[in-house]
Amino acid sequence: MKYFLIIFITVFLCFSLYKTLSKTKPQCQKEVTCFDKTFIEEKKISSLIKELETNGGKYNCKIIPSKYMKSEVFTYTSVEELTDLNQKILGESSKNSKVQIDCKLYENDKEDPKKKSDSCKLFTGYLLYEFKMDNQPIYKIQIDYLNSKGKDISQRVDCIKDSLYQYK
Repeated sequence: MKYFLIIFITVFLCFSLYKTLSKTKPQCQKEVTCFDKTFIEEKKISSLIKELETNGGKYNCKIIPSKYMKSEVFTYTSVEELTDLNQKILGESSKNSKVQIDCKLYENDKEDPKKKSDSCKLFTGYLLYEFKMDNQPIYKIQIDYLNSKGKDISQRVDCIKDSLYQYK
């Protein structure tokens, strides 16, 4: 009985490790710099996705312009356009939804004196999304956008959706 329990636990741990390691990131995450993090077990992420599909989400979108260089971010997008884009790709806005989506679009400040390397200046900005359910963080992702006029922002939001939905 003791050996059976040890074997069972070992098999369970190996299976769990295999399942975690076998998840492949969507191709779009390999195209640009992207970081993502889950805060809770995958069942909660599945619940979040179901809620998002059924009832949409509550969006809190912000744009953070550069401080040291002349900002151009508002010449190609606005908070309203970003919110509309999110609703089109991720789901409609709903006050009744349990899903909160904090969305921040940062303009890369290429003249920031804290940036030491030239590689920090290659991207135009990045998107930072945090998905919460009942005010509990579930999933967070940051992804760069490269086009100087923000033409690839919608592709990046699509990638954020694909990245979230890999846990469905």
